[in-house]
Amino acid sequence: MITYTNNLNLLHESNMKGFFVGWPKSPNQATFKKLLLNSDKVILALEGNKLIGFITAITDHTLIDLVCDQALTPFYQRLGFSASNAMVIRKYNNQDGIS
Repeated sequence: MITYTNNLNLLHESNMKGFFVGWPKSPNQATFKKLLLNSDKVILALEGNKLIGFITAITDHTLIDLVCDQALTPFYQRLGFSASNAMVIRKYNNQDGIS
């Protein structure tokens, strides 16, 4: 079963493999983890303990989240899964005031 979380404590080198396929020079595990840790917001997709996808975003923490990076391992892409195609998430319920 696939679960979604923002708990970055679940990241370990052993479960962060399979990303950046086709890149001329893939980031190493330490750089990959730093990318996730330094993002404003992160959502991880896990199957069991294995990281299968992630989304990072920049946010103003009030109205707008801008999706910056999203990735899914090729295995799940071949099964028909896809990363989010939404680039901006507007928090309309916060427009009248900060909640």
